[in-house]
Amino acid sequence: MSTAGSGIITVTLPKDFNAQDFEILGLIHDKNNGGILGAAKVVFNLGRVSQ
Repeated sequence: MSTAGSGIITVTLPKDFNAQDFEILGLIHDKNNGGILGAAKVVFNLGRVSQ
């Protein structure tokens, strides 16, 4: 992720993955004081598949 607060990551999903039974969450964690500074939930774009 860039210092501007945006970026792209690639996640390998489990073989049995489906968007109805799983969710992917991201956290910004301050390792110095243990605080969670931000969180986001992935919104699935099921019409687009990358190969």
